[in-house]
Amino acid sequence: MNAPTKAPVMFVSHGAPTYALDPGQAGATLKEALPDFIGVKGIILLSAHWISRGQEVMAAALPETIHDFGGFPDELYQIEYPAPGNPNLAEKVAHLMNNAGLNAQLNPSRGFDHGVWVPMMHLFPNADMPIVQVSINYNLSHPELFQVGKALAPLREEGYAIIGSGSLTHNLRDVRWGETDPLPYVLRFQEDIKRRLQNRDFDTLVNHAERIGDFTQAHPTDDHYLPLVIALGAVEETDDLRVLEGGIEFGALSMDSYLWH
Repeated sequence: MNAPTKAPVMFVSHGAPTYALDPGQAGATLKEALPDFIGVKGIILLSAHWISRGQEVMAAALPETIHDFGGFPDELYQIEYPAPGNPNLAEKVAHLMNNAGLNAQLNPSRGFDHGVWVPMMHLFPNADMPIVQVSINYNLSHPELFQVGKALAPLREEGYAIIGSGSLTHNLRDVRWGETDPLPYVLRFQEDIKRRLQNRDFDTLVNHAERIGDFTQAHPTDDHYLPLVIALGAVEETDDLRVLEGGIEFGALSMDSYLWH
């Protein structure tokens, strides 16, 4: 099948590692997005769990599955997600980033952290979609990370989708295992971000996140927000937004994701 005219952009909330075992509403919603990926040749994915002090690009042909968490059920540590890498795509990514002055280095040993394989096992359960993970350079400001997305955007025309994997809300101090009632600020923040995205208020989302109500409570640190900023950089004026409502887990983790196509 031919590649689509332009591959999609996505921000996905990957929740807790237990999302791998219990897909719930969010996993079902991701599966519904699969038709948007028909014809896509590969994924460029930026996860909140690969933060670097520099710019790196995964170059492994067969990346290992990293279980980068502790204290969870044993069966989680047995999961392998053997999706292939794509060294040729990695070189293209590094080339584009270097042209943008980002000084990207290829990393031949990096594997997939759980910000990659937990959500991708619901979107691509057969692990047959090539994925190249790209680190998030924590030395860069939000506006500079937005430009990283812009630097990667041309690869959409070649059939490569761009996915930022983080969490719409990520205050682990507020997580209540087994809780089903969402905290009020989580609901407010979730609705505020959805409204701003629908109104294309990228200026506030990228340049003035501190002005967003409940931001500091939703993100005591911004690592899980950064993938959204990068994804927004790859979005074009002609893209349509689709909100993938995933519910709220453990009272505090919004599982909403967004797809632009």
